[in-house]
Amino acid sequence: MFAVLRVIRALFGLVMAYQLIGIIGLPVSMLNAAASSPDSQFNWGEIIGWLIVKVLTLALFGGAFFGMRMAIQKLHAKLHGEPIGALEKKWWAL
Repeated sequence: MFAVLRVIRALFGLVMAYQLIGIIGLPVSMLNAAASSPDSQFNWGEIIGWLIVKVLTLALFGGAFFGMRMAIQKLHAKLHGEPIGALEKKWWAL
């Protein structure tokens, strides 16, 4: 049961990391487009829209990632009397 919960938590972490990379990559792609074609026009509404979606998705899956850690710890402590040792060492541990 704990393995399934940890796999789900890892998937939340992957989506969170993908969104973070996308947020970092957005200005880089804008700079590349401006460098390749200085006369290009940016659709700022679309860029801000993508940024808002990525930030909200990052917040949702980041909250789920860190919330699952607390839920797994509490469930393990309730069933076995102590938290999982692997999740205690680092805040991001899977």
